[in-house]
Amino acid sequence: MRPLEDHLSPQELASLPESPEALVSVEQQESTRHIQQCEACHNLAMTYWKLRSLHITTGVVVSSDTCPIESIWLELAAGFRSEQSLSLLAHAASCSVCSTLLREAMDLIQFDQLDASGEAGELIENLSSDRPEWQHRIAEQMMVASGASPAAKGIRAKPATGVPRLNFIHRLRHRSVWITLPAAAFVLGVVVMTGVALWRTMRPSEARLLAIAYNKQRTMVLRIPGADPVPLASGTRGSMTGLTDPTELLELRLRAQKHLDQTPNSSYWHQIMGETQLLQQDGTAARRSFEIAETTSENLPDLRLDLAAAWFEIGDKTGSAEAYAEAAELYSRLLREKPTDPALLYYNRALSWERQNLTENALDDLRAALPLERSAAWRKVIEAEIARLSAQSSTVTTDGYEISLNVATENLLPHWSNSPEARAKISQTAALGLSHHDRWLFDWIAANHSPISLEADYHLAAAVAYGEAGEAESSLTEARRAIELYTRANEHPGLLRAQFAEIYAFQRLGRAKECLQSIAIVKPKAALNNYAWLQSQLFVELGDCEGHIGKFEATQEDLERALALSKVFDLPLIRLRALSAEASFLDLRGMTTSAWRLDSIGLLLCRQLGCPPLRRYEFMYNMVMTAERLELPFVAGDIMRTGAHLAALFQDATEHAYALETLGTVIGQAGEYTESTQAFTQALAIARAGKQGPMSPLYQADWQIDRAEILSRQGAPKAALRLLEQNGPILLASDYQPARLHYLTQLASVDRSLGHTNEALTNSWMAVREAEHSLGSLHTTTEREQWSQQNKKAYAELVRCYLQLGEDTEALRAWERFRSAPYISTSTANLMRSSSKSTSPNTMVLVLARIDDSYIGWIAVAHPLRVVRTISLGEGPRLQQMATIFIRLCSDPNSNLNDVKVVGSHLYSSLLQPLGIPLNIPNHLWIDVDPSLGAIPFSALLLPSGDWLGSYSQISVLPAWWVLHPATSFEEPTFTFNTHMVVASGFGAHESLQSPVGSSEAAEIARFFPGATLIDGPSANTQVVLQSMKSGDIFHFSGHATSESGTQLLLGSSDGERPNTLTAGSIESIHLRHCKVAVLAACNTNAANSDQIENSSDLRNAFLIAGANSVVASNWDVDDKSTHILMMAFYNQLVIGVTPAQSLQTAQQSLRNGSTWQHPYYWASFEIFTN
Repeated sequence: MRPLEDHLSPQELASLPESPEALVSVEQQESTRHIQQCEACHNLAMTYWKLRSLHITTGVVVSSDTCPIESIWLELAAGFRSEQSLSLLAHAASCSVCSTLLREAMDLIQFDQLDASGEAGELIENLSSDRPEWQHRIAEQMMVASGASPAAKGIRAKPATGVPRLNFIHRLRHRSVWITLPAAAFVLGVVVMTGVALWRTMRPSEARLLAIAYNKQRTMVLRIPGADPVPLASGTRGSMTGLTDPTELLELRLRAQKHLDQTPNSSYWHQIMGETQLLQQDGTAARRSFEIAETTSENLPDLRLDLAAAWFEIGDKTGSAEAYAEAAELYSRLLREKPTDPALLYYNRALSWERQNLTENALDDLRAALPLERSAAWRKVIEAEIARLSAQSSTVTTDGYEISLNVATENLLPHWSNSPEARAKISQTAALGLSHHDRWLFDWIAANHSPISLEADYHLAAAVAYGEAGEAESSLTEARRAIELYTRANEHPGLLRAQFAEIYAFQRLGRAKECLQSIAIVKPKAALNNYAWLQSQLFVELGDCEGHIGKFEATQEDLERALALSKVFDLPLIRLRALSAEASFLDLRGMTTSAWRLDSIGLLLCRQLGCPPLRRYEFMYNMVMTAERLELPFVAGDIMRTGAHLAALFQDATEHAYALETLGTVIGQAGEYTESTQAFTQALAIARAGKQGPMSPLYQADWQIDRAEILSRQGAPKAALRLLEQNGPILLASDYQPARLHYLTQLASVDRSLGHTNEALTNSWMAVREAEHSLGSLHTTTEREQWSQQNKKAYAELVRCYLQLGEDTEALRAWERFRSAPYISTSTANLMRSSSKSTSPNTMVLVLARIDDSYIGWIAVAHPLRVVRTISLGEGPRLQQMATIFIRLCSDPNSNLNDVKVVGSHLYSSLLQPLGIPLNIPNHLWIDVDPSLGAIPFSALLLPSGDWLGSYSQISVLPAWWVLHPATSFEEPTFTFNTHMVVASGFGAHESLQSPVGSSEAAEIARFFPGATLIDGPSANTQVVLQSMKSGDIFHFSGHATSESGTQLLLGSSDGERPNTLTAGSIESIHLRHCKVAVLAACNTNAANSDQIENSSDLRNAFLIAGANSVVASNWDVDDKSTHILMMAFYNQLVIGVTPAQSLQTAQQSLRNGSTWQHPYYWASFEIFTN
């Protein structure tokens, strides 16, 4: 039974029926009994019904952005807005919405409807406004405001006694004005407060409606402000047909839609619409609404809270662990801004952590939320969540063979001859190994144990122990000694294990080539087929070492093989190592979504297996690196905090110190300077107290460079300079190139911040030359992208120095040097070609570059390179976020066209308008764009006139290396009927890839050029297509692309199962000496991940590097029918001698002229990328 002290909540009060007589339904019986027994709730309910009897209009009204707030009409009716009355009445006379609101307010302020007896009278008497003192103060203020002097201050209003109570109007007639003022103030105060309460009851706010809808039918596990911890709704509860939206949610959606119909650019109503979409479990639509709101007004209350919830819902719907990380980042930012409800933020972030299998982080947040939570009901929920997560334990049982094998190798082998106990344990482990198809220890026991081999056993055990402790140099020394002794003793099992210890040491030291040489010796040995552990481990090390030299495709194959073997042989710890290694290399390739997913899976397996802290730490460290790449600094810091706690459990002091140093760097970059200093200090103390290896001084000096960077960010450049001067000599004397580059770059940065610009320029050039030492080793697109990521900071400092000196052209030259440097070794025969149409000396180029945390724009003459205008375009994260929103809107056919235009207009005004382009829009716009903005469909940007940029300009995107050959970089080829065309169709690759429209497209396109070669069906295999491409002036591909391992075109299937593929690597291996344009009419051939704007452009660049003059590629998954129409229009122009850029512009124009295809999704995906 409900206790008396449990009074009616606002939700229950609002849900009461029209009258007391209607309290008859089953659900309301408990409320009825409570109202009858509880005097306070009875009075409250009676007052509520009296107010309801006034019958305020309950319909939804929709105002425009020019209308005043609705509550102002109550104040006007009460006489509180006399100075604005004329303008307000004039507005109401011309606005049907506001005139309705004014009439309602005037009806409400009817003095003869106020009954000062009974319950209402008691309520009034309890108000502070009923006291004479309060009334007198109000009277004085009103008289002063009216210009009259107050009455004698000694006069006080006294209540009348023994006189019949008159109504308000009669009292006004018989009293002097000064006497009536307190009463008037009192009555007006009561009226307005009652009106506001009634207004809120009958017309609840959007937030209130949202909370009521949540409470009636909770569809989200997340909390929202003002909501209760009601059970999650189920599709089977209450109705055979599943869930229907609560009326409050429908009303809220109707409000939002009507407002957006009238004022489409309203950020507030976009936010409200997004909140309704959240409760309808449409996270993608909600994110779109919130991002549009953020574009026009980023300071809306709770907007980032809403956006975090949208990311969370996307994660729940798609399983994307990266989406949960985005949510956690937003919650982390809000927690650092002194929020009003931190408990809600901690609770929601805990759920985000849990979804990523970061259980420790989730528990930390729930424990932080508990003492901050004010609601008893929510405290119970938090306590239950803490209990549930704390009770989680390993659910998969293993026999512990891998751990037993490691213990035997590290601790027991040297005691085989003199310890019966050691022999017994080794024998038990060997027997256990047979169940895993691993005979290594069994064969080691059977080998001849001579004095030499026994000595080798000691060195092998030491090598393994040093390897586990992270002392790779010592491990390598011991492994080599063991190899020498086992070779002399002719003891093959021991020799093989010692060779693996050597391989592991090489891998840990980053000596990839020596690692691969050792693997080449071991891999052919037939005995490996009987040694499951060594065989599985071999592919982990092979993949790791091949990855370090840029063989990423081979790396993925090796690690997949290791995963398969470890599963077959039931070796879970090796499986975890392979997962961690694969995630690390996916991150290096920019495939962050896949990397984060693997790390999350690894943590889940760790929890199920109860794996050692080191394995969990490896996955968390991977996540930290990926979070930094994704620009999620607070997520990186929070995960690294947990990682540092795990590292403290290691027996490896070096790893613990390194974890603390990483923590200091990560949180320092996020602005957590005090904690960063503590982490650096602790890391250095642990490292110096531990065993000092040959590389220890170098590593510790490099850590001090990280600390100097944080000091410089903190505003202490002199302290940073002292650290650099102390540690510089150690780094410059080493042969460790990354450390030298790190030092010189940071020294240049500190010099520049101190105003030592010339010294900074000198050090920047030294850093750049250091970076360029490795250019000769770059051979693949992936290696070039890696080089660019690792060395961008050095060139950014050089650009900053020249800008600070006012040398804009030299600054641009420095940037273009960085962009083109990885391609200098590429065959100039591939990149240089002649044609009939070369660049004009006055060709203008637009260059957009991200330098550190901001964007710089240049307008420059292409040849010779000369800057005309330099503009700082603003904060990098803000512009990149706007670009991301724009690409999402354009790539979503369900997005609102007006929203696309609003964001496109904002992006144009932020990126291009500051450079003066609207003053003179060129007929052909050549753009060199930073990779972070590389997926923007520039033709869909909106001009101030309301026209698309593509309507005025042909747009060509230049490659990173265009300055290497500026005289030929702006060539525009033309074609005739005699042009040789090669057409490859991938629609027959597999039954699931067939398309009614696409299947006939290749044949139709081939008919444009009579001599065309058409490759279709099973014959369209990789080798046939590559060979045919060499002779074609035009290469056209119709079909599908995949981005599982970098973008690949899917070709025909020889076995009807797995299709052949055309990869970036295979294209770069040939020379397209004749190819003037390659048209890739497939999904997403430019961007590897449509949800991440910084894309992997390997396929497009591969065609350009191979020699293609231009590439037409798509930025998102395209529509078959509209793409077919676009391609027909494109070739109709191309075949009559129109250039590719102009042909694409005309084709896009003709497509969007039709009412069906006006959305940029259909026409703006394809762009021209020129060589």
